[in-house]
Amino acid sequence: MSIIHTWCVKTLYLNTYIQAVKDDIICGLKRKFKYNLRKSEEQAIKELLHDDDIVIRPAYKGSGIVIMDREDCQEAEVSNVGQ
Repeated sequence: MSIIHTWCVKTLYLNTYIQAVKDDIICGLKRKFKYNLRKSEEQAIKELLHDDDIVIRPAYKGSGIVIMDREDCQEAEVSNVGQ
């Protein structure tokens, strides 16, 4: 399997995973319960979720999340594929 093909497959799976995470977050925002966020904070989260210039993904260690520029994320993926 070529490096480019492997990278394309990983990118496809990564994009599918990212969309699933976004959908889970959006679903959570639609639930009817008392928020512990102000409306401005909630709106900021929604804007981040719909921003195609960034990638939101789980951190490699711990239970946090990482927000990266999409181009930086793709460059990191390409460099990881070559290793």
